[in-house]
Amino acid sequence: MPPIQSLVTAQMQSTPCSEFSDLSRDELQSKLEQLMRRIALHDGTERVARIGHYEWSRERDRLVSCSEKYANLFNMSVEKILPVYKLQLTAFKKN
Repeated sequence: MPPIQSLVTAQMQSTPCSEFSDLSRDELQSKLEQLMRRIALHDGTERVARIGHYEWSRERDRLVSCSEKYANLFNMSVEKILPVYKLQLTAFKKN
């Protein structure tokens, strides 16, 4: 199950506690579909523009995640750039 759908499922099964708590199942499904369309549009825009994205954690002071396009800027894959970046940042801070 995709992460977004699992979150919606978990939300529907738990005690209401968010801005979505007053929505019906059909309204939640509609919101989920809107979100999935936005994600598809975002992904398509990244692909056409040949750009990527990344997520930086201020608390951990490091790169948390990134897109394949972002990793490709450094001729790496996502799986390879995250651990390498952490090592490089650690080495940089020691100097």
